[in-house]
Amino acid sequence: LISSETALSVARNTLEEKKAELATANIKLTSERAKLLDGKTELNRGWIEWNRSKDKLEEGWITWKSGTSELAAKRIELEQGKSEIQEGLQILNQEELEAELKISVALEQIMQGKQELTSGESELAKKEQEYGIYISVGNELLGFYRSIGQFEAAFAVGEDVLLLMEELQLDHTVHFATTLFNVATAYRTAGKYEEANYRRALEIYQKELPKDDYRLAELYSSISILLEKLNENENAALFLEKAIQIMEKQPGTRVEVATSRTSLALIELKMDKLEAAEKHLELAISAFKEDGGKTDTHYSAALAGLGEVCYRQGSLERS
Repeated sequence: LISSETALSVARNTLEEKKAELATANIKLTSERAKLLDGKTELNRGWIEWNRSKDKLEEGWITWKSGTSELAAKRIELEQGKSEIQEGLQILNQEELEAELKISVALEQIMQGKQELTSGESELAKKEQEYGIYISVGNELLGFYRSIGQFEAAFAVGEDVLLLMEELQLDHTVHFATTLFNVATAYRTAGKYEEANYRRALEIYQKELPKDDYRLAELYSSISILLEKLNENENAALFLEKAIQIMEKQPGTRVEVATSRTSLALIELKMDKLEAAEKHLELAISAFKEDGGKTDTHYSAALAGLGEVCYRQGSLERS
């Protein structure tokens, strides 16, 4: 009986030890389960992040494919644009060649003889709608008729060109003003001073041209001549002074400036402005001498004008 109790006690102790070991094992198992759950949670998070990254990668891939398609389309458009530009350049070059050919033909006709350019040829150019050539030839013909004294023909050509330019809505351009200028000069040369109207040409030139443009100097000089013919000498002198101011800024115009100074001095003589006339004549004579203009008829006029000034001042010996 004692042996049985002892064995039972040992068995109980062993059982307690096993229970303790089992409790310890349960604790470890619980800890491992917790770690396993944490790992599973991290794994789920990683899986979610991976799925997100996968979605972004797919979106990026789609965007890249879309961008590639757009780039390809742009390249096609660019190639098409290049082709269109090349075609346009070819057309432009062809048009330039045709325009140069037309201009060459027109210039050749003018060089062959301005007198051969009849109104019939001008009408033919107009009917063929070569308006630019017609206007250019018309102005040349106007100047030619004026130079040989056929003023009525010059007036007719000038009015015809002006009418055409108005129909083409070119009545605000410098070319239109130049034609007005030429027509007014024809009337002035013909002695029809009241019909020589430079006003509109002056308005367009002053609006469209730079202040120092030589064409303005030419217009001012022509207006000065007209005003002198109308005995408006003060205004004539003012316009000629404006012309000289512009001429002086242009290269190679010293003799031309001297010529204009001579004309200005002669106007001043009419107004008894002897000191001003003397100053301008001395400048003109000096320029003629230095620039080899002694054979110019205006040099003789300058000398004669200075002689007149000296005579009026009482310097007979100098005169």
